[in-house]
Amino acid sequence: MMGGDDPYEFNNYHHEAYDLHDDEYTWLSDIHGPAVQGDDDWYMIHVTYGFQHLIVNLMFDQFQGNINVDIHKRIDEHEIAPRYSNHSMQGDHNIDINVSGIEQGIYFIQVTGDYSGLEYDLWWDDLRTDTRDDDNYEENDDPLSAYDLSSHQYEDLWRIDGTALQRDNDWYKIFVTSGFEHLFVEVKYDYQEGAIGIEIYDGDLSKVTENFTYEDHELISYDLPSNGTYYIRIRGDHSGNIYSLRWETWEPYIKEMIPGYDVVIILGAIFGVTVVITLKWKRSKKHL
Repeated sequence: MMGGDDPYEFNNYHHEAYDLHDDEYTWLSDIHGPAVQGDDDWYMIHVTYGFQHLIVNLMFDQFQGNINVDIHKRIDEHEIAPRYSNHSMQGDHNIDINVSGIEQGIYFIQVTGDYSGLEYDLWWDDLRTDTRDDDNYEENDDPLSAYDLSSHQYEDLWRIDGTALQRDNDWYKIFVTSGFEHLFVEVKYDYQEGAIGIEIYDGDLSKVTENFTYEDHELISYDLPSNGTYYIRIRGDHSGNIYSLRWETWEPYIKEMIPGYDVVIILGAIFGVTVVITLKWKRSKKHL
């Protein structure tokens, strides 16, 4: 295909980058078809903490033109910094980039070239380089030895004592304050390195809820039946996959008759009466 845009446009600048962070280990041709290098193309990816090698494969026809690849790291919302370049002036059929010593965070893959409408395919993966036998939260293999995260609400696990390794069942204990029974738990990990799921248990060790989607990252957002002690159980393939966890609590949904809160729902009544119901949802300020 020569000329014209592709399904990933408009991605001409880094702030318009097409998001590939959930499409790791997948060719563009398996997402929306090949891309076309008619102008600068930008793609956004996320390198997992503890994964210090990044591989980018890009395939194209060397007889149709040239492709260049630059990799940038996002510094903040507005600034990016170059990290690697591969300007293949010989027109390789396949550019295979292996960047070592890379840091976690958001990166951008910039594809440039002759701007001739050359078709190409792109694939990426980050590789786990953490060789630890275990993590700093062990032994937390059962509820009695659960690692207590009650004083670490709103903190990413990797900031507390490093990322965790899912080599066995990992248990964490939290305490939910009265009035803030809506629980939010997020586990960040790379599914390609092994599946990970979340289970929530109450103080009597009865399962309350769970999530296991077999995709990158897991999320639970759930109104608990009461305040008190709860346990987060992390289970999976026991592959030693790296993960980080974050938890926080919010006020549960409360119906009120006073407008001005987060969400306003107007019910056009069957009986000709309009009722305004507002939903109020506030974060716990105990640990802020």
